[in-house]
Amino acid sequence: MDNVKHQRGGHTSEPATFSWHCELCKNNTMHQQQSSIVSYEEGRIDLALRAFTSGQFKTLRRAAAAFSVRHQRLSDRLRGIANRHETRPNNQKLTATEEQTVIRYILDLDARGFAPRLCEVADIADQLLAARGGISVGKN
Repeated sequence: MDNVKHQRGGHTSEPATFSWHCELCKNNTMHQQQSSIVSYEEGRIDLALRAFTSGQFKTLRRAAAAFSVRHQRLSDRLRGIANRHETRPNNQKLTATEEQTVIRYILDLDARGFAPRLCEVADIADQLLAARGGISVGKN
């Protein structure tokens, strides 16, 4: 009750502010800022790679210094190592195609007016995994 702002008579003139709401807003803002910084840096890495491969710089270190990026990251991208934000985690059981299949199944149920239940979604995921010999989702 302490986090809700009151006026005379118990009516509020401002929307209620809760501590968890403020934390969510802060986390979302921080994530957006971090995401934009990562994409900005990836853009500079891409420009540095293009400049190096076109012969504008004799060494990778000079290209990295000119575009203010870390030499190791530039070297990794040159060797074909992708940015961590662009790769799928190793612990995901479904492939991207299987994930899209589950999403289409859920959207199809919704379009027909049925609410997708968790057990049905888990069943379709288990069927997809069983088709390729994977371990089922959920509790094992």
